[in-house]
Amino acid sequence: MKTFNETNLKQFNAWQGAVETKERILKEGKEEEFDFLIQELYPQGLSETQLNDILWFSEEWLFEHLGINEDEEVMSKFEKDWDEASDDTDDIEYAQDEVIKLYKAQYPSMEHLFDEFLQKHMDKYNFQEKGRII
Repeated sequence: MKTFNETNLKQFNAWQGAVETKERILKEGKEEEFDFLIQELYPQGLSETQLNDILWFSEEWLFEHLGINEDEEVMSKFEKDWDEASDDTDDIEYAQDEVIKLYKAQYPSMEHLFDEFLQKHMDKYNFQEKGRII
């Protein structure tokens, strides 16, 4: 037997990989747009598993349609990690270099944004003087 219940994103109990997507949509304040999008795409409704699968496996598509820019969140995390590495009094250069390498490896399509950040902050961190262009 199959039953359908009326719900919205805020009330939906996502599981596994869908949890992060749900939280991001809520954090961005896009829950009404999400609910509307799902109602438009599935006027007859859908099962909880179908909704969870959309959240889990269609994250990029959803973010694009909801106007959520993932680059901004990644850059925000990068800058926070960079600042924390810059506060490391033991070996600031090593810590900063590791942050850069980590983010460039994890987000190769955003490498140009990390490079722009470095270029913008070159004077502050004296990259050129120390030969640390990464």
